[in-house]
This record gives sequence, C-alpha cells and structure tokens, in this order.
Amino acid sequence: MFDVGDPDLAVAFNRAWHTTAVEHALFSDGERFLIAMDQAADPAFSRAREESGSWRDSRWWEPVWALVELEPGWDLGGAGSRSRVLGSHGHPAFTLSSVDGSVFVGATCWEDDTLSLMVLTHPHRAEPLRRQALRILDGLPPESDDDDLRRWLERER
Repeated sequence: MFDVGDPDLAVAFNRAWHTTAVEHALFSDGERFLIAMDQAADPAFSRAREESGSWRDSRWWEPVWALVELEPGWDLGGAGSRSRVLGSHGHPAFTLSSVDGSVFVGATCWEDDTLSLMVLTHPHRAEPLRRQALRILDGLPPESDDDDLRRWLERER
C-alpha cells in the first residue's frame, strides 16, 4: 500500500513495481509486456459506441492489449501516471500482463487515497476469469478468431 500524499510516491512505487515485475516474471525478451488500453480514450471509438445503440454489449468495454517495452528513464509512478495512459487522476492505475499471459500485475487508487499494487500468477487457474473467458467465447460469432483465448483456457490447471 502506498499513500498518495507521500512526496516520494513515484520513486517508491516505481521501485516496488519493477521489483514485483521481475520477481513474478512479467517481462519477456528484455523488458517487454502487455498493457490493457481503454479503447474509450479514443473519441471516435466512444462516439461509435454511443451511436451503436448496443453500448451495453460487453465487447464495447473490452480493453485492447498493447505490446510495450520499458525504455531507459521509465517512470510509471510519476510521468506515466500523469499522462493518463498508466494512471487515473495522476496516480498509477493499470493492468499489465506477461506476453504469455502467465501473470497479471495491476495498480489502482482507492477512495481512501491509498494505492495498491496487485499480482495474479497463473490467471488461467482463476475460476472467475475462466467463466468470463467462456462467456466471451459464447458471445463471439463463429467466424471470429478466438484461438488465443481457447489456448489460454486449455492451459494446465
């Protein structure tokens, strides 16, 4: 837990986040990983969702996963959070995945002005996530490309 009022928050968060990422094998091929991006950040996407008449459809709310790599001088807890790409209201808030999907790392800001850093290893074993994956498969048209999701579900539990 981190206090958002801590003047050294960005430094402490960056250190903890990177240590967590290394310990739980978030990175592959150097320091590459996936970040969940909110499609609604694109005004055209938001407009299309609202105009569709089916904005309650869960597919409109699914994140897009982007492959990223840490660059020298990275700052997720400071500049990255203030950019709103990796944060909300200037504080870290994100969902990350290893490229192979074997670990998720998340950060969020709570109403009591604290931040949490969370890790879920072997997410394919988590029953709520498995149920959601099955719901997604049930809602996809037959011609859709769902091989990645099926492989994820078929992993050894």
